[in-house]
Amino acid sequence: MFFSIETILSILAPVFIGFSATFLLSFFSRGKSKHKYGKSKLFKLLSNNFEQNIITNKEDIMVLINSISREFDNDYSIVSILEDYIVYLSKDEVKENSLLININSKIKEIIEIENQEKPFNRVPSEEKRILKNINENLKNNQLELAKINLQELGSVIATRNIIYIKADKISRWSLPIAIIGIIFTIIFGFLGLIGK
Repeated sequence: MFFSIETILSILAPVFIGFSATFLLSFFSRGKSKHKYGKSKLFKLLSNNFEQNIITNKEDIMVLINSISREFDNDYSIVSILEDYIVYLSKDEVKENSLLININSKIKEIIEIENQEKPFNRVPSEEKRILKNINENLKNNQLELAKINLQELGSVIATRNIIYIKADKISRWSLPIAIIGIIFTIIFGFLGLIGK
C-alpha cells in the first residue's frame, strides 16, 4: 500500500514544525546556559586562585576572564564579573564565607581601579567617546566645549531611544506571531490528515 505525496507531506509537516520549534528553543536557550556555565566556571577558578593566593592584581584576574571568554565565546567585563562574584560568595550555597572576608577589600580595590581607569566602560562606544570628552572638558575647565558635548550626547541618546522604541514594538509582536503561525500550521496539518 502506497501513500500519496499529499498524505506524506501532511504527516511530515507537523513533525518538521515540531523539530524546528524544538531546535529554535534549544538554540536560544543554549546561549544563555553557555554564558551561565562560563560564569560558574570562572567563579570556581577565581575562588581556587584566591584560596591559593595566586591572584595579586587585576592582570591575574584578566588572564582568567580572557581564557573563559575565549572558551565560551562570550565577553565578560571585569567589573561585572567581580561584582557578581561578591554576590556569589555571599550566597548560602558557598560554604567558605571566610574567603569573602579575606578577599572582599582586594576585589573592591580592583573594581575601584578599573572604574577609575575606564569610567564609562559599560557605556556604548559613541556615548563613551562623548562622556570622555565631557570629562576632559570639565577637568580643563572648558565649560563651553562641555556644553557642546552635552548637546551632542543628548542627540545621541534621543536617536538611540527612537531605535529602542521601534525595536521594542517589533519584538513585542514577533513572538506571538511566530507562535500563532506554528499553531495554525499544526492545525492545518492535522486537518489535512483527517481530510485524507
